[in-house]
Amino acid sequence: MMPEMKDEPTPPLQDEDLMPCGKHKGTRMDEVPASYYLWLYKEVFYSSLKFRGSKMSKVVAYMYRNLDRINAQASINDKKNMDWKTYFKK
Repeated sequence: MMPEMKDEPTPPLQDEDLMPCGKHKGTRMDEVPASYYLWLYKEVFYSSLKFRGSKMSKVVAYMYRNLDRINAQASINDKKNMDWKTYFKK
């Protein structure tokens, strides 16, 4: 008889972890450009894509936890390209 396998939750991504997917795969999470996170933030709100259970769901959770820092790092041009209603929604 085989032992029962349990799905243990994986720990959330930290700054020193590597981006698991996407354009910046393999880059430390804290070194991914703010413009990429802002683009991703917009895509999550404007698309019907569901990230639950995927590698991207962990990235989205990291992004939400660090939104203030990402906002502070974003350039003026990045912010001009964002819909302000979506950008400041928390």
